[in-house]
Parts: sequence; structure tokens; C-alpha cells
Amino acid sequence: MTYCFQRQGFRGQATTELPGPQPVGARLLATVKQLILCLSLLGVLGVTGAQAQSSATVSWNAVTGGSVTGYRIYQGTASGLYTQSILAGNVTQTTVANLADGTQYYFAVTAYNAAGVESPYSAEVTYTPTSSRPPGSPLSFAASAGTITIPFVTNTSGSLYQITTTTTPSSGGRDAFPFTITVPGAYTVMGTVNATNASANSFFVNIDTEPVSPANEWDIPVWNGFTNRPVTWNGSTNAQVFQLAAGQHQLIVRGREAYTQLSAVAIVPVGAQLQLSMQGGFAVLTGIGLANHVYSVEASQNLKTWAAIGTTTADAGGAISYLDTAAPNYASRSYRLRDTTP
Repeated sequence: MTYCFQRQGFRGQATTELPGPQPVGARLLATVKQLILCLSLLGVLGVTGAQAQSSATVSWNAVTGGSVTGYRIYQGTASGLYTQSILAGNVTQTTVANLADGTQYYFAVTAYNAAGVESPYSAEVTYTPTSSRPPGSPLSFAASAGTITIPFVTNTSGSLYQITTTTTPSSGGRDAFPFTITVPGAYTVMGTVNATNASANSFFVNIDTEPVSPANEWDIPVWNGFTNRPVTWNGSTNAQVFQLAAGQHQLIVRGREAYTQLSAVAIVPVGAQLQLSMQGGFAVLTGIGLANHVYSVEASQNLKTWAAIGTTTADAGGAISYLDTAAPNYASRSYRLRDTTP
């Protein structure tokens, strides 16, 4: 199983002033160390009419120094010419939806302060989405793309949450995602989530039937910032495996604890997915492999020469995780896994 992730960055001084007269100090002056734009593709979002639509998850390293209060993502269909932007808030990852298949997109990110003053653009990355995915490949959805019922609400970056806590699934918010399986088999659900403390780290999740308590409770390991986690049930550390037949299905997410945030979900065939998130400059690899298999984690700066940087063992449910603490030393790094179990 091989998955490559590339990121680009720049170093320098970010000094930007608002046009026209400004109050003293209305300027962002910060040392931008590896303001990095990362593009991680989760798969096809869905189809609207005859036009296929895709989504991409964009992530970057946090800027250190200065008074940064958030980030803005810019996109366009020509290099350096950005026609749309998304206020991501003070996070290091967001999902960009409604990308037309076959169209080349260009992305860049800026940091801004409380006065709204922005840094220069980061290095640019480009991506051309396509719906020509192999059978059994992951399906992904932005949280805001589902059918949402209160008390769920979305913030400016499209993340989903509720402000109340309940132990009764029917009393929580509801987000439903219809999807089609063309290749029957075993699948797991991955979520891009922000679970900042033990009182804000759970949802209810199921496929095809309404989730119930406590059997379908998803307790998420506490982590400050958005990261990718497999759905587990009722305190288990093993990724929940769903046996899905070919045809129409529906993923149902219900709210449980207040302020647990969901940014995106993916339906993933077992053994087919590796995700990457950036936390404090480190690369956090998570995914699904073959249960109890040992994988060599390999990295490359040029996609030609690969070096082993460590190993990770998939647990009984196939969940894989690896932390690359050396990631901040590189402007570009790709990753892949090599199964070493006979």
C-alpha cells in the first residue's frame, strides 16, 4: 500500500499593511517559518447533475511568532490569480468542496491578525480532481455537504458541532450522507475531527440505521486541533468495520457532546487509506491497514529515493498511526507504507 503526500513552503518575513491611513500598529510583522500549504486528497465528493464534483482537504503548518489569529485559503483556476477564498479560522486544515472534475485548481494560504491584516501568500500547490477513481476507493464528504438537522450548526469554516450535550441520539443533531458502493466488501469510516477535551469528544455514528446508545457511540481520543480518526464504537480502540453490499447506503452522524467538531468524513475500504494531518509542525499519519501487520514507514523528498524512518503495527481493527517528528526539517516530504508481514 503506497500513499504519497507532498507539501511546499517558504521562509521569510511577512510584512503587509492595509491600504490607506491606518492606526499605529495596524500591521502584521511576523517571521513566517515554514508557512506550508499541504494538499491531501480524500476522493470524490459526489455528483451534481451531469457535472462531477470533488473535494480536497488543504492543510498547513501553523505560523509561529507574531499575532496570528487565523488563516485564509485562496483558490483559482490560474496560477497566482485567485477568485475565491475561505476563512478557515485558527485551524491548520480545511476542506474545499465543489471542485469541478477535470479543472486544474491552484491554492495558497495566508495568515492574518486580529486587525484583518494578511501575510503574503504561501507557496502555491495545484490539483486537478477527477471522478475516475478505481473500484473500492474511498468516498469523502465535507461535513457541511450532508443533510444537517438542528441542533447541529456549522461555523465559518464549515465544521459541524452542537452546543448541547445529550446521551439520547435522537435528541442530538443529525448529519446524513447518502453514498453508493460499487464494490462490496469491508469498509471503515474516517472522520476529520477536533476533540479538545474529555467533555467534547464524542458522536454517535452508524451506516444505514439510526445510531443507538451506547452501542454506536464514537469516543474520540482527545487532541487539540483537527486530525483524522477512524470511527470506533463504545470505547473500543479498534476501527469499526462495516460489511457493505453494492448499492445505496447512508452514513448517519448524530451529536452527543457539545463542541465536538466534525470537518469531513470518508468511507474507506479496509486496507486502502492513509491520511496525514499537521500538528505543531509534525506529520501525523493515520489510516487503515491489515490487522496486526507491521508496516515500514518510508519517506522521500523527490519521489525517487525512499528511506525507512520507522515502523508501525496495525492494531486488531487495522488502525495505523505514526508521528514524524522530523517533518519540520523538510520543505517537501512524501510518505508511503511497505507491508513487512509475510
